[in-house]
Amino acid sequence: MAPQKIDAHDWQEENGFCSFCGDGCGTCMLGSFVPCVLINKTQDLIEDPYNKDPSACGAFGCLSCLLSLFGMSFVMGCIQRRSIRVKYGIEGNSCTDFALNGLLPCCAVIQQYRELEIRRDAGQGGYQKQAPMRMP
Repeated sequence: MAPQKIDAHDWQEENGFCSFCGDGCGTCMLGSFVPCVLINKTQDLIEDPYNKDPSACGAFGCLSCLLSLFGMSFVMGCIQRRSIRVKYGIEGNSCTDFALNGLLPCCAVIQQYRELEIRRDAGQGGYQKQAPMRMP
């Protein structure tokens, strides 16, 4: 299977903001019912773009869960959306990040996770992981 052509400066067309069930609903269910899990998986992909099995549990997801108790879980999504935009040169701004994550947080976290999956699978993770150094 040939790698997918990536639109370098925009969110991928197949990953539209309201494209919910493109992956068989697994990501959709996570983003809708336990967004902190999807937020943590997204953070794992931001940190290691070639990770084939991002972790569902971690500090970023826990912090998101904690912030949700105060109605502020969208903050983590805003941070991630900006990181993704900067890393891949995607057009946008902080106001849009805030509006999308604040008004429709489940849609935003789903789109952000799927964007990283699409770019990972197309071979555009952002960097090549180096092999560990070994002593002679």
